[in-house]
Amino acid sequence: MNYRNVVFATHNGMPGIAKYGIQMMEEGGNRLIGIHIKQVEDPVDFHEDAVVRDGVLNRVLELELKGISVRYIRLVVSSLQTAMEYEFAAYTMIADTASGGLVKQPIEIHKAEIRAGEVWLSSVNPRFVSNAA
Repeated sequence: MNYRNVVFATHNGMPGIAKYGIQMMEEGGNRLIGIHIKQVEDPVDFHEDAVVRDGVLNRVLELELKGISVRYIRLVVSSLQTAMEYEFAAYTMIADTASGGLVKQPIEIHKAEIRAGEVWLSSVNPRFVSNAA
């Protein structure tokens, strides 16, 4: 897998750099995209800081995978200590109904119908993959 640099902002606006790689793979007859995001320096721990981790993820999705259905994307994130596989969170939003904005109701968008680069994705439910090398 070839890795590229991606610059991100920490909470205080300080720049950081990470690496990401993208690989095509097959699972159960489906073509999948694997994203591996690697922490290469120590301004934040990607497993502890979901906002920064998701910022890097969404930048990669926007730059490289826009339009690909999330159901075909797998994510592994490596901190300086461990590698974890993440799922994507379900997406719920509050929207005005056709009644002129007097009624607001939650609308759930199934994550399988979301395409990369359309909405902000959150990574959840980490599962241990390995210790970082």
